[in-house]
This record gives sequence, structure tokens and C-alpha cells, in this order.
Amino acid sequence: AGSLVKSDSMRSAGLSLTQGWNILGNPFAFSVLKDSLLFAAGDTIKSVAYFSGSGLTSGWDLNNANSDTLRAWQGLAINMNKNTTVKFKVASVEPGSDEGSPVILKPSDVASGVAGDQNNWLMQVDASRRDNDMQSLQNYVGMVSGSKSGYDPYDWMTPPMVGRKNVSVSFRNGDDGMMRDIRPVNDQGEAWEMRVVTGDRAAKIRLDL
Repeated sequence: AGSLVKSDSMRSAGLSLTQGWNILGNPFAFSVLKDSLLFAAGDTIKSVAYFSGSGLTSGWDLNNANSDTLRAWQGLAINMNKNTTVKFKVASVEPGSDEGSPVILKPSDVASGVAGDQNNWLMQVDASRRDNDMQSLQNYVGMVSGSKSGYDPYDWMTPPMVGRKNVSVSFRNGDDGMMRDIRPVNDQGEAWEMRVVTGDRAAKIRLDL
């Protein structure tokens, strides 16, 4: 279910978002940068995605210009750490405001962290359908010093699957399904439960590690 808020109140009252995935639309006739979204201190975006239909992750674009911008009359899928209110920064912020934009680690940031310690490692899992061009790329498991067992900035939540003839990869975790599940380095090792999902029966999927 959706809710409608008039554009002139997007900065003053904002729009309520729930914990988990939200589809957030841009009511303005101009593009708005994701970094212009304002949240209360402590409220965090876990993941953000833009559905172009041709993106590398089940049709979603991640970590590029599309996912950094809410285009006019379009929007983004935003995964929040808790229920919150988002405001659009379409004018200057009042002095003393404690609102701001959260930071999300991109794959390049994670790769830099991996290279800094010989005990760090990553394994990429890519999935593609045999009958069309849909694919789910950039899925990772691994261990990196400084990461946490639960969700942290090294992780990325699996975006919602759109359409029946699609494919999605996720790794089961206490914080819901993640397409990037990075855990702390330890001597005992780890096990990941991987889930590959399609919206139709008998679809043939190729997995590349």
C-alpha cells in the first residue's frame, strides 16, 4: 500500500517509512539526490536500489548514478534500519538540525578493506537465467576484519524481486536476506545458506562462483 503526501509538505512533515524495504517516489518535476534525503540521527539506510529492468541485480541498479538519484516522477527502493520519517531537502536546512544522510559502503570500499588484511576474503556468486537476459550479479559472502555478525555497512540487503521471469540470490542471515553478507574473521569458519529464487516454475539458472 502507498501513501500520498503533497510536495509542499515533503520538507516540513516528511514521509513515513517502515523498517525494511520501501518504494519511495519523487513528487517533484526535478531530480533529487539521495544525499538530499534527511533522516533523524541514528536512522540508517541499509541498502538502496533503482529498478531499470536491465540492472545487474535482478534488474536493479546498485552503486551507480541511477541509485544515487531520485529522478523526476520516479523513485528508489530504500531499505531502512527502523521505522522513520524522511524529508526532502529542497531548500536549506535550518541551523542546528541534527538530520543528515547515512553512509553506505560500496563494493569498492569493501574490496579495499579486504586487501588490507591477509585473513580477509570474498567470494562472488553470480546467477543468470538461461531463457532471458535477467541476472543477479555482485552477490558476495566473505570475512573481513572489523565487520559484524549481523548487519553492518559491509552488508547489502537483497532488493525486492520484480516480475515473474527474474532471478534473485540471497544469503540467509538474522537480519533477513542479504545479497552481500560479510562476517568477522574467526578461526572456526562460517557457513552461509544461499537461496536462489525465481518467480516461475522450471526456470534454469546458472551459478558462477
